[in-house]
Amino acid sequence: LTSFSFTLHCFFNLMSDRCCDPVNKTQSIEEGSVTISCPYDSQSVNKLKFLCRGNRPSTCRQQAVITSNNTQNGRFRLSDDRKSRIFTVTISSLTLNDSGSYLCGVQRNSGSDDFSAVELEVKALYWLFAALPVLLLILIIILVKVCKPKRRQLKGELSVFAFNKGKCAYKCIYFNLLCFS
Repeated sequence: LTSFSFTLHCFFNLMSDRCCDPVNKTQSIEEGSVTISCPYDSQSVNKLKFLCRGNRPSTCRQQAVITSNNTQNGRFRLSDDRKSRIFTVTISSLTLNDSGSYLCGVQRNSGSDDFSAVELEVKALYWLFAALPVLLLILIIILVKVCKPKRRQLKGELSVFAFNKGKCAYKCIYFNLLCFS
């Protein structure tokens, strides 16, 4: 029974160490970049700002991927607009592994730090390459339908294609070689 109560105690501690409502959701694509905006109050202008992965406030500051004391860390860059009281973190060269929960944090002198939560979804780039040929094919079909040629034969040697002038303002003329007369 002692191990059960310890397990239960740990479970409730983990459950209470979650943050925040509401969760801001943002998306980007692989190899792209994303900017996460983190607002703060007027009393926090000169306080330490930071961003960490996950959603555990108790360990966030110690595991921060970037702080206002070190504004560049690899692919992470933090900038602080003190006038509008928003600090932003830009993550460049995104990978699928960057998807997940993040906490924006502002250090407090007394009590617990202030947090806001962000859920980042990084979408795979392959869908773009899969969709591009399909979109190109649809565009070609539309152009062929809109600029549908009307064929007229002139003496069997010259073919004239007059395209619908209202939709496409050009003519295509070519000589028809009569190999099999």
